[in-house]
Amino acid sequence: MFFAFLETACRIYENLKPQPEDLAFMSSPVSIMQPHPYLAYATNPDYPEHNRLGFREPPDSRTADEGIRVVCIGGSTTYGTRVRAHESYPQILEEILLQKHKQLPISVINAGTAGYASHNILGQLAFKVIPLKPAFVIIDLGHNDVWNHALFPNSSSDNTHAQKVWNSSYTGRRWWRKSAFLDKLAWHLGHPPESPPHIHAVCWNTPAGDPAENLKQSDLTSLKLNFISLLAIARAHNCVPIVCIQPSDFQNHPGDPIIRDGMQQAAEILADLTRKNNVALLDLRPHMNNKPDLFADYLHLNAQGEQTRAELIGELLTSLASWKELTLDAPAP
Repeated sequence: MFFAFLETACRIYENLKPQPEDLAFMSSPVSIMQPHPYLAYATNPDYPEHNRLGFREPPDSRTADEGIRVVCIGGSTTYGTRVRAHESYPQILEEILLQKHKQLPISVINAGTAGYASHNILGQLAFKVIPLKPAFVIIDLGHNDVWNHALFPNSSSDNTHAQKVWNSSYTGRRWWRKSAFLDKLAWHLGHPPESPPHIHAVCWNTPAGDPAENLKQSDLTSLKLNFISLLAIARAHNCVPIVCIQPSDFQNHPGDPIIRDGMQQAAEILADLTRKNNVALLDLRPHMNNKPDLFADYLHLNAQGEQTRAELIGELLTSLASWKELTLDAPAP
């Protein structure tokens, strides 16, 4: 009875005290991820904010084939690092589309995963997104390819120069950590809980070499090849690809100028290939670049920035002939 009293008191105290929320690591600890045999890692279906596929969706999110489905793929800028789940642009985009087409069943799925570059996204699209039969796929990439090729030497087309097999000793919370009283007692005895490591420490090699030289040597060749494959896979499955060029705010937030220059190089590659392949392109930079009220850091958007991005994507998507044709023909629920 004494232990039950202490446990109840500790739980009440924990629930009443203000809980700090670190939005800087909303998507990076390994507790949010799990090993994957060919994607290196994937989002964990058992994480509270994820659905059964591991996507950042409510656990009971719609999975039926009916209706118009839009899937957003990319890295942390799609997943929504630095914002809460309901503030991420895919969820806002769904609300915008449902407001515009109240009579139609429309769903927007967040298939973004922090750290994913074009080689990861390629596997994500082919094996996890295409089975959902999306009508449109919004592709958001660039920064992570640049990061992988700038920070690691000896560039390889499969990215093994940067990524490695999942390696972590982190086992999650011990059983006795589930007790508020025993957890507090352990803290006072000098045994704080182990913090989940960053995904970069688990699935990446140690950065090495000169970033400028590494990037020059790579020439972002794998980005070019993977991007062409992404477009081909989407179109082969009657899915309309829409490509976004990522915005940034190096002017007001700390960031590596080599990464900035690399993102410009990646943007030129994406613009050239979308033009040659007649793919819809939304360059977010003229609308959002170097506007500190939209950014949480040099790359990731805050809630206001996510809202702005969702509105811009919604405008482009609903202006496409393929969208108008589909929404006219779609049956009402």
